[in-house]
Amino acid sequence: MNRVLATITLLGLVAAASGSAQTARQPDPCVAGPIPALTTELRELREDLGQSTLTRMRLELAMARMQVQQERVLHLDSQRDAIAGRRAQREDERANLASQLAQFSTVLDAADTVPPEDLRQIQQMLKEQKSRLAQLDVSIQQLRNDETDAQAALADGQALLNSINAGLTDLERSLGR
Repeated sequence: MNRVLATITLLGLVAAASGSAQTARQPDPCVAGPIPALTTELRELREDLGQSTLTRMRLELAMARMQVQQERVLHLDSQRDAIAGRRAQREDERANLASQLAQFSTVLDAADTVPPEDLRQIQQMLKEQKSRLAQLDVSIQQLRNDETDAQAALADGQALLNSINAGLTDLERSLGR
């Protein structure tokens, strides 16, 4: 029985020694050699390259959006200026017409000194000019509404441009990390 016990003990010691020898033989991945270290570095480089590509695409997209929005804002600004110019022109035309109407009214006030044929012509012209004055009033009001709409569209376009610019600034800051 002593012999069996000694054999079992000896087998246990041999098994324990071989297990620790196998553990001692497994190399550390960093110490094992250049291949695993290069593989790890290559994976990290691929990940960095993927991040760089994604960042570059985001930057290009944001720059393109910003350029399109700048062009849109310039277009909206020129539209608003054109509408304001047409409105100012109509207002000048209205002021001139109103001045002419005042002159014709003065002539009508002195109707007893105006020959009847001239009086009829003046009355006809006065009627036509009053009609034209009403048309100008409607046109001016429409242009004022259009100008207000153009100003609102320009403000919206400028706000979007500012938002895109803020996004580019945030992206720039994130690249600085």
